[in-house]
Amino acid sequence: MKALLKMTAERSLLLMSSSRVFGYGFLEHTKEDITKFLNKKSVTKILFVPYALPDHDAYTDVVRNALSPWGYEVESIHTKPNAIEAVASAQAIFVGGGNSFVLLKTLYDLNLVEAIREQTLNKGTPYMGSSAGTNVATRSINTTNDMPMAYPPTFEALNLVPFNINPHYLETDPNTEHKGETRDQRLEEFLLIHKRPVLGLREGTAVLVEGDKATLIGDRTAKLFRPRNVTKILFIPYAMPNHDAYTKVIGNALEPWGFQLEGIHTKPNPVEAILSAQAIFVGGGNTFVLLKTLYDLNLVEPIRKQVLEKGIPFMGSSAGTNIAARTINTINDMPLAYPPSFEALNLVPFNINPHYQDTDPNSKHRGETRDERLKEFLIFHKRLVLALREGTALLIEGDKITLVGDKNAKLFKPDMEPIEFEPNSDLSFLLNEL
Repeated sequence: MKALLKMTAERSLLLMSSSRVFGYGFLEHTKEDITKFLNKKSVTKILFVPYALPDHDAYTDVVRNALSPWGYEVESIHTKPNAIEAVASAQAIFVGGGNSFVLLKTLYDLNLVEAIREQTLNKGTPYMGSSAGTNVATRSINTTNDMPMAYPPTFEALNLVPFNINPHYLETDPNTEHKGETRDQRLEEFLLIHKRPVLGLREGTAVLVEGDKATLIGDRTAKLFRPRNVTKILFIPYAMPNHDAYTKVIGNALEPWGFQLEGIHTKPNPVEAILSAQAIFVGGGNTFVLLKTLYDLNLVEPIRKQVLEKGIPFMGSSAGTNIAARTINTINDMPLAYPPSFEALNLVPFNINPHYQDTDPNSKHRGETRDERLKEFLIFHKRLVLALREGTALLIEGDKITLVGDKNAKLFKPDMEPIEFEPNSDLSFLLNEL
């Protein structure tokens, strides 16, 4: 976990998820880690910080009873006449668990935040934290599980490490009937706002920090949540009549994944919007309306240039997939608008038929089937058509095409019977055949 740290040569930290683990006494599960950590610095006396729980005397007794048999003398900071001097003269500091809001507020009220930082980062005084004591050792307490029982002047904490930790991390039981937010969902929300890593520490684990080296210790794994690089996607909603509503629907779907959506219809200059886009997503709806609008706004060539020459990612759904193909001759839509041509973006040299459905052999409908219409297209145009069933897509990377999804796709070729392709098939040959 070295990549999570900045250089601080003197730093010596033991950040525990919890002081209790099922089946063990207080701190008993981590006795070996604690003794090894403290003995390395020849520590015999520990300054305990009990502010996270209301009864400081009782809390100190619990810690003393656990650590004294291991050879450590425990003194509590709340018994000292000068808390700052107590920190400055401490051989080691142990900040116990409880409520992180109460703890952090007390540290600020007593002017101990900078005092602890000075001793830990510059003087090398060993620091142990458990639960809330681990929370306050990190960048902020934004990822605590506690209720806000006190109002600290800021959520910024000791910043002994430049990332956040979520102690007592627990994954959601897939069989639970509880429908509130999961721990993972809350941590993902944090990432969207604060853009820094969070380490989910399960009970029984800890992070040992020595200088610029961080090691996960314990008998369980930890889970690292990293912020995604937020990509702005330029959304083209022209295939549907209500552009604002359509953009909102797609934006709400993509935002939790770390993407920011902007509707091209909100831009004063659509061409410039295309030329500056990080990615383009063309939504479904009516293909005739969509293609006509792209021609009316002179967007066909700018999109081609950005995708084919600049490598800008292009996503299309339904009508957006139709216009990415050679032409729109193989669509299922009614002709609600009259584009100046059926020639489309031609990002791929073949045609696509989205929402492809096989003919029901028991149907009493006697109109033309989808297969019959696609075969008629082959008679007129002599080029390939790939029929994409719902739930499938084409992933195109350079000159490689892969069928993704959970269903087959069906290829229609002139003068041949249709061919079925299974998911994950390599369809790169489509880029070369006419």
